[in-house]
Amino acid sequence: MKALKIITTTLGATVIGVALGILFAPNRGSNTRHKISKKSHKYADHLSDSFDGFLDTISHSFESVENETARLAKKGKDQAKKVAADLNSSKP
Repeated sequence: MKALKIITTTLGATVIGVALGILFAPNRGSNTRHKISKKSHKYADHLSDSFDGFLDTISHSFESVENETARLAKKGKDQAKKVAADLNSSKP
């Protein structure tokens, strides 16, 4: 009995909701769907642009780290060559 009461109440509320939606709808369904579609495309474009900006930022950061690593490696090699030259010149 209790389950029947819940099902009946749910169906009744759904019917009342649909009826009120039809009575008080500000626009036709096709217009509303068109507006929803435009908004979703707008949000998708914004999200895509934001993600592209994020990827550009990350890419720039990695390039900076790569350049700094290359600079430090060159500096290390130069210092190693200098130490090797000093060791070779100090040998009797």
